[in-house]
Amino acid sequence: MISLRKTLGTAALLAAALAAGCDGRGGGADAGDQPGCTGVCSDAGGSEADAGADAGTQTDAGTQTSPTEMSVAQARNASFGTWVKLRNVVIQTVEFSNRGNQGDYRGYFWVVDPANPKQGLWVYKFYQDLPTTYEPKVGDRIDIEGWVNYRGRYEQSTAYRPQLANKFEVDRSQAKLVITQLGTLTPPADHEVPAGFGNADGGFGRPNAEYAGSRVHIPGPLSLSNPNPRAMQRVSDDPNDPRFFGFELEGGILVRNYKTFGETDGGDVRCDWRQKVLDGGSVVFPQGVRGVWETYTYSPCQDRASTDAGCFRDPALVPGTEQSDGGGNKFTYVLHPQDCATDLPGQWDAGQ
Repeated sequence: MISLRKTLGTAALLAAALAAGCDGRGGGADAGDQPGCTGVCSDAGGSEADAGADAGTQTDAGTQTSPTEMSVAQARNASFGTWVKLRNVVIQTVEFSNRGNQGDYRGYFWVVDPANPKQGLWVYKFYQDLPTTYEPKVGDRIDIEGWVNYRGRYEQSTAYRPQLANKFEVDRSQAKLVITQLGTLTPPADHEVPAGFGNADGGFGRPNAEYAGSRVHIPGPLSLSNPNPRAMQRVSDDPNDPRFFGFELEGGILVRNYKTFGETDGGDVRCDWRQKVLDGGSVVFPQGVRGVWETYTYSPCQDRASTDAGCFRDPALVPGTEQSDGGGNKFTYVLHPQDCATDLPGQWDAGQ
């Protein structure tokens, strides 16, 4: 295997660790939470289920001699370690992609079934997954073979999330994720969701899991109702920590703004609507908002002093849902907008 350090420079290596939520323990598989649990749930400490809907009968991953063909929705709910083949799926969203020094690509992206796109599945392609030079792009129609993984409980923001990846993510073996590009296809349109969609009840709920992993359009007009929701606050030794990772819209919809906060990322100008509300005035989204409807949680540093990459972390919970017995809601569903122009076209009224 080509060394990661040969593929990445120092700065890129740090960026990779941040993107992966590296905590210094090795992710460790944690299968997540109880099937059908939609509120504050206990951690039974076993391997019961996942961050999605209950798919019913699950594959026995320990008896497989070849990949099992299944739909995206079935794969999202398959048992940890299941060897899966998805046929004729389309990449709907690319969250991150990076070209290494060897010309190989690493990336995170969501795929959906073109004929039944209500749920999507998050895919992790590592540099040495095949073909190594494949760069994921929106609209690519592909077959893909990989293993069902549930992100470890210490993974920042993505803990417990179902994922398709290579077998190293499951048991530290060397079997590769394999992608076969079949052509290109216009991705399915964003789902027009019903009234009342997305109320996370302050992070205590898990709303609309039936849309998990797919792009949605929540119709407007919608106002930014709370720039400081507890569920999106950084957990540290300061109970009034000023860092927030998103905001709340009317109707209890949580939005993770990791791709839109600040002024610029060196490319497109961003839209920091949360900061504009903090500066005074109000923000409304006349056409509504769009993005990937996916899980969110938070894994704090054990000493609560910082959230720097590399700290030893506690198991992830939704902030504000912690219970006296140590339990809490392990994850909720939030909107993940990917840009400003398409997903978060808002208007600011300075109120002057």
